[in-house]
Amino acid sequence: MNSLLSNLGYSQDRNTRVWLKADCENIAYNDGDEVENRIAAVISKAQDVSLFSPELKKHFIDWPSLYHLNASRANILRPFQNIFPGSDVLEIGSGCGAITRYLGECGANVLALEGTLRRAVITRARTRDLDNVEVVCEQFHKFGGGQKFDVITLIGVLEYANLFMPGESPVHNMLQQVKSMLKPEGRLIIAIENQLGLKYFAGAPEDHHGQPLYGIEGRYKGKQPTTYGRHTLNNYLYQAGFIENQFFAPFPDYKLPLSIIAQQGFTSQEFDAEMLVTHGVRADPQLPPHLFFSPELVWPVVLKNELGLDLANSFLIVARTSKTKLPSSEVLAYHYSTHRAKAFCKETLFLNTKKGNIEVQCKLLESSEFSDLKDQELTHHLEERAVYIKGKLLSCDFIDIVTRDGWSIEEMGLFCKKYLLIVSSLILKNDPIKEIDIDTSFPGNSIDLVPQNIIINQNGLPCTIDQEWAWESPITAGFLIFRSILWLNSTISCYGKPESSFSTTLLGLFLALYNSMGYKINEEKIRAYYELESLFQRKVVQDCVAIPPLSSSLRMSNLNYVITDYKRHIRNLETALTDKDNHIRNLEHLLEVKNNYIETLEHVIEDKDQHIENIEHMLEEKEKLIGTLEHAIGDKDRHIENIEYMLEEKESHIETLEHAVGDKDRHIENIEHMLEEKESHIETLEHAVGDKDRHIGNIEYMLEEKENHIEALEHAVVDKDRHIENIEYMLEEKENHIEALEYAVVDKDRHIENIEYMLEEKENHIEALEYAVVDKDRHIENIEHMLEEKESHIETLEHAVVDKDRHIGNIEYMLEEKENHIEALEHAVVDKDRHIENIEYMLEEKENHIEALEYAVVDKDRHIENIEYMLEEKENHIEALEYAVVDKDRHIENIKHMLEEKENHIEALEYAVVDKDRHIENIEHMLEEKENHTEALEYAVVDKDRHIGNIEYMLEEKENLTETLGHAVADKDRHIRNLENIFLSKNKKILFLEQTIASLRKKKIYQFTQRIRKKILINPIKICSSSVFFDANWYLDYYPDVKASGLDPVMHYVKYGAAEKRDPGPNFSTIFYLEENPEVEKMGVNPLVHFEVHFS
Repeated sequence: MNSLLSNLGYSQDRNTRVWLKADCENIAYNDGDEVENRIAAVISKAQDVSLFSPELKKHFIDWPSLYHLNASRANILRPFQNIFPGSDVLEIGSGCGAITRYLGECGANVLALEGTLRRAVITRARTRDLDNVEVVCEQFHKFGGGQKFDVITLIGVLEYANLFMPGESPVHNMLQQVKSMLKPEGRLIIAIENQLGLKYFAGAPEDHHGQPLYGIEGRYKGKQPTTYGRHTLNNYLYQAGFIENQFFAPFPDYKLPLSIIAQQGFTSQEFDAEMLVTHGVRADPQLPPHLFFSPELVWPVVLKNELGLDLANSFLIVARTSKTKLPSSEVLAYHYSTHRAKAFCKETLFLNTKKGNIEVQCKLLESSEFSDLKDQELTHHLEERAVYIKGKLLSCDFIDIVTRDGWSIEEMGLFCKKYLLIVSSLILKNDPIKEIDIDTSFPGNSIDLVPQNIIINQNGLPCTIDQEWAWESPITAGFLIFRSILWLNSTISCYGKPESSFSTTLLGLFLALYNSMGYKINEEKIRAYYELESLFQRKVVQDCVAIPPLSSSLRMSNLNYVITDYKRHIRNLETALTDKDNHIRNLEHLLEVKNNYIETLEHVIEDKDQHIENIEHMLEEKEKLIGTLEHAIGDKDRHIENIEYMLEEKESHIETLEHAVGDKDRHIENIEHMLEEKESHIETLEHAVGDKDRHIGNIEYMLEEKENHIEALEHAVVDKDRHIENIEYMLEEKENHIEALEYAVVDKDRHIENIEYMLEEKENHIEALEYAVVDKDRHIENIEHMLEEKESHIETLEHAVVDKDRHIGNIEYMLEEKENHIEALEHAVVDKDRHIENIEYMLEEKENHIEALEYAVVDKDRHIENIEYMLEEKENHIEALEYAVVDKDRHIENIKHMLEEKENHIEALEYAVVDKDRHIENIEHMLEEKENHTEALEYAVVDKDRHIGNIEYMLEEKENLTETLGHAVADKDRHIRNLENIFLSKNKKILFLEQTIASLRKKKIYQFTQRIRKKILINPIKICSSSVFFDANWYLDYYPDVKASGLDPVMHYVKYGAAEKRDPGPNFSTIFYLEENPEVEKMGVNPLVHFEVHFS
């Protein structure tokens, strides 16, 4: 596959391992940068990227991550898992690689095509350990190259054809291009939402536009994602050349399917698809909380009226271009349990057996896996085969009770008591418990006996189904009721209005239920049941599991209830508005009183401020005098600090100079020692230079010999290249000759096929048109009937909801304005109160301030006297410090003279060291040049050796290529002779047929032959099947290829067998009959039909 992609102009990026072209353009489609970057980071960091990876399961935090990382995505292709190993599969639109991963793990040779580079990189990261998967970033309509595939998938892609395919009919163009890339017996697998899916009638938003009723009202526009109904899809496929199309219905839809029901599963009288469909309704994570109606109540009515496939939420389609039965046509339905740990994931099949009954078959998806239950609290057993029981699930009684208005907790309690008695009779058949209380113990193997696993058969007897789990310890009746109601609750779209009110949470429901049954219980015991169920689920899933919290609300309303609640909400809002108006009037009066009190306080403050100003003026004059005196003291302090700092510097300078004299003496000794070492180093370097010169001479001699050898080999290579060019030119001429002959042979074959099969094509076309007309009529009748029923109801509800929303919006806006007004007034009152407090506080502060200022004036006078005394002391201290500075200066001058003498001695020694260093550098430079020269010569020798090896390898390859091309020329010559022989035989056959037709037209036998042909063509299959010489069993045993094809033996003999000169039975020889009657072969008449018409 790599060579194919390279030939098509794609190159593989080394970092991402994605194939793409230099001018690769992304399509405008993604789930958002943050989401896709997060998913890319999760996959790239994960150690385990397999389908059931526990690492990836931990990152299910929103719908995109659930959709792109969930192993349940693969369930949509599991019915066809047997066809994938070793098959060439093209996946169009790989997304983030969930389906790609499954196909790769199945052993298919997968080419994943993705239109955005980021998603292509994510797909490659998800399949990074699978060598049988290649990922290409390319738009589908730009991809091609003659490669044919066994399987092509369009999982969630066909609906985007209008966006990304060119042309006036994008869907037709996409299907035509897919057909051109399929092998003759290949399959196209499509998964797509149903435009007329029941959940969309219930008010679920259209998946691509997010608006309810968008699809079923046909509001799609040109360049938008578009879904289709069953008959529209079937017509698209048929027009594109797919004449064998099998529809399946995945539930709840194709994205995360739990069940997949085949077409025969809806039509079988013995199989009831209702239990699979209704119990999977709420498993759809995209369903909104409120719907127009409860789908689990509507589905049974839909199925009774045989509309199940037409109203399925999604379609799974297998399309083929030839009429051949698909394998496993006896399967009525598939059910998958893939939300568990990998070791427990299973597939359940419902099959029609040869005996005429229905059998249930179960198997683990990963047979190589085993469960590791170290604590031995839970055991798992899978019943591989069981007889299908027709009847009604016990859980349906619960749904019937709680979904109608006026139901009561007492009715639910009676249901639970009935359920416990059934469990008792099934587990303890010989001695059932008659009096059951909340703590009555049941064996641990009854933990899986929930109402969903109990079916009431047609004789009214309870039977168990799907029993897998057993708890090692006994369990109580109270816990059995808890886990049954907990999971039954998850199947309910909307509870009816109860007869009496109770707390509409799960916890409230349990408390009310146990109380109605006469069981004493508290919240602590219910939470213990919750923890036990959590423990059980963790052991099954072997990871954290999402169980509905006890505080979660029951779904108690659909859209009709919501409208009633809106009306009540409006009345409450209007009452609240009146109360707010009264409150506003009271606040406005209070504000007016506060304003009057504030004006009085402000007059008092003005008088206080005048008194404060007078005192502050006196205080300001005192402050100026103090400032002048303090400034004088500051100057004296700075002068003293400067003199003391100078003394410290003189002391440190003297100490530094004394240390410097000692360092200079040591430095002189070190320099004299270094001079001796330099002399010995120079002598060593001069010896090394001599050795390098000798080594360089030897290497230059070797290099000269290598050059001569290379020149001889290059002459040999040039001779080989000339020889290969001559052979390749001969081969090219042969190829052109062969191509011309093959085209001629194909033309002859096409001419013969047109003459022989024109009538058969016309018959097939007429039959197809008749089927299409019947399908169209039926589809039109169904749509018209549904539209009449739904149109009026939907329109009424829509108008009501819009009016209520508008009214609520107006009232809420008025209420918000009133709230703002009240809040503003309350703030104003609070501000006024705070203002009054501030003014009163200011008055008190003013009084304190006046008193403090008077005390400050007295303190200032005392402070001035102290400062004048300090000034006199500072003058005496300065005079003493100036005498000490003069003594230090004399000591420093003596030390400087000694230091100057040492510096002169060191300078002389350093000049000597510099001269030695310069001499050493010159010798080392010469040595370094010698080293570089030697290294360059050694590299040159290695390069020459490598060059010689490459030339010798090229010579060997040229020899092999010459030999291969010689064989190829011989093969081409033989091929040309064979094609020329075929060409001559075809010409002879055409000439013979044309001569025969011409001669027959001229003779009366022509009319006779035509009558015989008409008689024979009336029903050759009937003639052959009634002939004593045709033995169907012998024909299938003698020709195993016919048996393997699955074709009817009579049909095969009439259509192909006679032309291939096969015998219809042991007592009739086709070859002998044609040799005895050569005119039969010339006319193209079936030999057995000719014999039966003329001699029987």
